[in-house]
Amino acid sequence: MPLVKEPDIDIPKEELLKRYCANPITQAIVLGGLEPFDTSVDLCAFIDCARRQFHITDPIIIYTGYTEEELEAGAFGTINNKEI
Repeated sequence: MPLVKEPDIDIPKEELLKRYCANPITQAIVLGGLEPFDTSVDLCAFIDCARRQFHITDPIIIYTGYTEEELEAGAFGTINNKEI
């Protein structure tokens, strides 16, 4: 069955981070695919949970497809009238 036809599943961020911490070969969290800034509030909550609750200091890499110039210009949007 093609992946596009698979049902959506909801895994709480805490469960994902528990699995990450339990895996002895993990060295970084990479977020990519689709548009991570479409759910920027969830993205920020995930990163906050990783850093504050789970004390994960590994790199968190967010692949957006934007150029460095676009990111510096704030071309990707705002949250609560603040650039992200």
